[in-house]
Amino acid sequence: PMIMVAAGGVLIEVMADRVVAPCPVSAAEGLAMLERLRLFPLLQGVRGRKPVDLDALVDVVVRVSRLAADLRSHIADMDINPVIVTPDGAVAVDALIHCHGNAGEFS
Repeated sequence: PMIMVAAGGVLIEVMADRVVAPCPVSAAEGLAMLERLRLFPLLQGVRGRKPVDLDALVDVVVRVSRLAADLRSHIADMDINPVIVTPDGAVAVDALIHCHGNAGEFS
């Protein structure tokens, strides 16, 4: 399986700012993925805004990649969008998981 990190919402189509890697990824690899995004400076804080909780965002990337790797025989694909990240943490607001075979779809 592969994991993709990208700007969410309409930005993903407009900016084409995404990074893809094979699962699972380590924390160092997850951070490196985020650092390669053009939007990374926004995550570090600009124009007086506080930086986001990068550790929490990296943790989301790592855990999702492990989930995809561990359940590769069950999960066909999953879309977690958006993940909202603030200076105080990160939360996945919505997720859609398609399973192989007759397992169905979970949201």
